[in-house]
Amino acid sequence: MIIDNKGKLFGKINVIDLLVVLVLIVAVLVTYFKFNMSAHSNVSETNGYVEFEVQIDGVRDFTTKSINEGDVVYDSQNDVCLGEVVSKRIEPEKKHITKADGTIVLSDVPERYKLFITIGSDARINDAGIYVGGTKPVIKYQNLEMETQKNKFNGKVVAVSVK
Repeated sequence: MIIDNKGKLFGKINVIDLLVVLVLIVAVLVTYFKFNMSAHSNVSETNGYVEFEVQIDGVRDFTTKSINEGDVVYDSQNDVCLGEVVSKRIEPEKKHITKADGTIVLSDVPERYKLFITIGSDARINDAGIYVGGTKPVIKYQNLEMETQKNKFNGKVVAVSVK
């Protein structure tokens, strides 16, 4: 028999002790690979500079005036610094409206604007993508929840350029 009536493997090794040793070995291996083989192991190293433009729809005049060049922008979800506002551009907010005769026209929305801010940041650029703030990926058409010292807003990345 492989396991005898005392629960020993080949009459010499206790099965429970063997399982405990195997679990410890697996735990050590998982820990090693998690911290030493991670794709994000050098998150603090930056090797480039990136600028990305974020579109924020339907903001009021107050918001457009309170965001300025030099403001630091953070990701609201995990407080990662996304970078610094390099420039801003304001356009009137437009909406398709159906007129009484059934025609559809593009019309300005009163007191609402479309704000475009360009954010510049040091970044880690590799085959996996572009990362700002160590771990935050920047991808075109990605939605972001952002905040500055004065504002909190949602926007969409519309352009990404590596400098």
